[in-house]
Amino acid sequence: MISSRDRAGILSRLSRCMQRRILWLLIGTYALAAFRPAPGLWLRAATLGRISFSGEALRITVPVVMLAFLLFNAGLTLRLGELGGLMRRPLPLAIGLFFNLTLPVIYVVGAIALMRTCHPPEVDELQDMLGGLALIACVPVAGSSTAWAQNAGGDMSLSIGLVIFSTLLAPLTGPLSLSCLRPFAVRGYAAGLERLGTASGAVLLVTSVLLPAATGLVARQFFGLGRGTRILPILKPLNLSTLLVLNYANAAVALPRLTEDPDSHFLTAATGLALGLCLTLFFAGRLLALAFHLGRAQGVSLVFGLGMTNNGTGLILASTAMPEYPRVVLPILIYNLIQHLVAGAAQRMLGQHLSA
Repeated sequence: MISSRDRAGILSRLSRCMQRRILWLLIGTYALAAFRPAPGLWLRAATLGRISFSGEALRITVPVVMLAFLLFNAGLTLRLGELGGLMRRPLPLAIGLFFNLTLPVIYVVGAIALMRTCHPPEVDELQDMLGGLALIACVPVAGSSTAWAQNAGGDMSLSIGLVIFSTLLAPLTGPLSLSCLRPFAVRGYAAGLERLGTASGAVLLVTSVLLPAATGLVARQFFGLGRGTRILPILKPLNLSTLLVLNYANAAVALPRLTEDPDSHFLTAATGLALGLCLTLFFAGRLLALAFHLGRAQGVSLVFGLGMTNNGTGLILASTAMPEYPRVVLPILIYNLIQHLVAGAAQRMLGQHLSA
């Protein structure tokens, strides 16, 4: 019979093995999604139930449950005292929230201004790009960033704080970001951005982010420090496995659509702009950590918190407010694929050392 100590050692070695090969695992996941998308499409389409709140209905799908699982695990590793410490020393959180609001908007304004030197403002390609990038810029920090930060040895209080507070502030920051980008939009695109807000995603954000993280915090207190510590070796491989399945489900939608779209110019431009935005945000997190002399763990959380956005919410808002413009979702889908590849590369570059 395997002892608990031996089991923890096996799980720790499994976690290290998966992390060393995370880039190859991600690439294999996307290749599988490109050639065998059916299971991923089924995962995204399967509805486990519905939640209605203030007239908004949310389908409880498998990806929603997986996001909630990641946040629950992140909350389970966090002590309330650490969150209190974050409030007593709020500078890292304030830095992350401020630049999460401003940097994407500045990048999108610059990118659209550059595109307008080659295209008239009313060209659909430019407007499709603007709509997709605007949605990336206005959504909060991705819940999955906590899993990457956790596996890279990040500061979980800061990581969860960035997710929760960017979500709580989204009803204010989302419209503010869109108001900066709306002057670049024309015709129906302007009307779509006008309709966009965070009310449509409020139920999703509360259900898949706030409640699971809070439940994890409560469970941590209920289990106590000893039991919470013993289950930590299980969480890391579970987090990585959940991330891979979640990426497969998202890629099953994105990759077939990208390969079928005949407009290679639009796809090239969307990929280039999405990659540029993603790299800008990831590098900004690293530079800000150095500039403000943050510790390694806080720097790790800032890197993933700035670089990863809640694109699931962006896709929901796009389908709700701009259903007549299907290409708006392509920059969002591309960014979602890119941010996890960049996160995998960032995790390897950070050179984390996992404890048993």
